[in-house]
Amino acid sequence: MNINLLVRLIGSASLISTVISVVASGATVSTGGQRIAIDPKVASLVKQASSALKGKQHDLAISCLTAALQMKPEKNTASAIYTWRADAFIQKGELNKAMDDANESIRLNPHFSGGYLERGIVYRRTGNLDKSISDYDTVIRLNPNSALAYYDRAIAYGYKGEYERSIRDSTEAIRRNPKDAGDYELIGNFDKAIADYTEAVRLNPTDPAAYSGRGYVNVQAGNLNRASADYDQATRCIPKDASGYVFRGKAYFAKGNHKAAASDFAKATQLSSNDDQVLNSLSWFKATCPEASFRNGKEAVQEAIKACELTNWKNPHGLDTLAAAYAEIGDFDQAEKYQTEALGRKGVYPFRRKKMQERLELYRQRKPYRDESKLTR
Repeated sequence: MNINLLVRLIGSASLISTVISVVASGATVSTGGQRIAIDPKVASLVKQASSALKGKQHDLAISCLTAALQMKPEKNTASAIYTWRADAFIQKGELNKAMDDANESIRLNPHFSGGYLERGIVYRRTGNLDKSISDYDTVIRLNPNSALAYYDRAIAYGYKGEYERSIRDSTEAIRRNPKDAGDYELIGNFDKAIADYTEAVRLNPTDPAAYSGRGYVNVQAGNLNRASADYDQATRCIPKDASGYVFRGKAYFAKGNHKAAASDFAKATQLSSNDDQVLNSLSWFKATCPEASFRNGKEAVQEAIKACELTNWKNPHGLDTLAAAYAEIGDFDQAEKYQTEALGRKGVYPFRRKKMQERLELYRQRKPYRDESKLTR
C-alpha cells in the first residue's frame, strides 16, 4: 500500500491527475465544479475530447483539444481547453507540456481554478511542494467546494511530513466527496480509519477501493475475520476503471488468489499505462508475491523505474517498490540504496517507516521481501 489513503482510493496519483470531469450540456461544461461557457464553434471537439479523456485515450483527447485551440475560441473557452489538455499531458507523464498548458490557462483566465489545479499537480510531482500548496490554496479560494484541491493538498502536506494538515485536508475532501477516506490509518489510528472506510462503503457500496482499504486496516488492527469479509466483498465488486482493478487485485492478493490478482493488475495497466500508482502496484506484486510463478524481477524493476520517473523520483513509496524489485533479482546493493533513499524522503508516515526499515534490514541480510498475507496462513 502507498503513502496516502486518498491516493489509494482515487487510484492514484487516477488518478491523482484525473482532475477534470467534463459533462457537455448545451453551450456549457462543468469542469472542476465550475461552469464554463463553451464557444459553439468548438463544442463538438470538446465533446469528443471529453469522451476520450474518460476513456483514457489521451492522444485522441490531445488531438481534439489541439484542433479546438487552432480554431481560436474565445479566451475563457481556450483557458478551459488548455486545462483539459494539461490533464491529458499529465496522465501521459509529459509534465513540461502540462506546465505550459496550465500556465496558459491561468494567463487567459486567472479566475478559473482548473489551471491552478493542474499546475499544482505538476509542481507536486516535480517536488516543488510549497508552490503546489500555493496553487491549491488558490483553487480553494476560487472554488471552495473542490474536493480534488483538498485531496491533492493533503498529499503535498503528507510529503512534507505535515501530517496534521494532511489529515485536516483529507477530512475536508471527504466532506465534499465522501467516497474518499482519510489519513488516520497512516498514523496508526485504526478506529478512525475504519470509520472513514465504513462511511465510504455506506455511500458507495459497489466501490472495491472502500472494501479493500477497510480490509487492509482491519488486518493491521488484528480484525482478521472482518478483514476477510471485506476482501471477499471487494472481489465481488465490478471495477469501473484502472483504480478499481488495482483495489480488486489487492483484495484477491490478500485472499491468496494470486492468479486473479495478476489478471486485475495487468488489466489496470492496460487501462492506464502511464499512471505511477498503477505501475507501482503491478511492480510490487511481481517483486514480492510469495508464489514464485507470478514473480518477475526484471519486469518489476522496469515498471518501478517508470513509476519513479513519472513522479520525478520524489515518491518514497515508489523507491520502496524499486528496492523490493532489485532485491527480487538479487541486486541487494541497489535494493539497499533505494530503500535508504526512500527512508530519507519526507512524507513517510511513522506507521509506514517501521515496515520500510524492516525491509532495509532484510536487504542487508541479502534476502528479498515476500508480502505474505495474514489471511492465507
